[in-house]
Amino acid sequence: MGCDRYGKMFNRKRSILGYVRLHTTDASQDGRAAEFIKNRPDVIFHLASIVSGEAEVEFEKGYRINLGSTMNLLEAIRNEAATSPYKPCLVCCGFRRAFAGCHR
Repeated sequence: MGCDRYGKMFNRKRSILGYVRLHTTDASQDGRAAEFIKNRPDVIFHLASIVSGEAEVEFEKGYRINLGSTMNLLEAIRNEAATSPYKPCLVCCGFRRAFAGCHR
């Protein structure tokens, strides 16, 4: 779950290699999001998902991963921002079915 830019701002003429670090974690597990946010990433790609069919069959699992991880991440960002200014760019990704329901 995440991408952290460091150093100078990207120069569009240069490669971003060396400017981006990838960090992954399971934010649905207690304390993982808070530990991740301690790194203060500038940009976070939140890719938490259990696909619709699986989430419908295993409702608790879908709730824990799809909603719980998002709540944990937002809470960790809020707590980090309470001590000093911190406003990361949060990019949440989802699937069409999650937003379109069962309509075809």
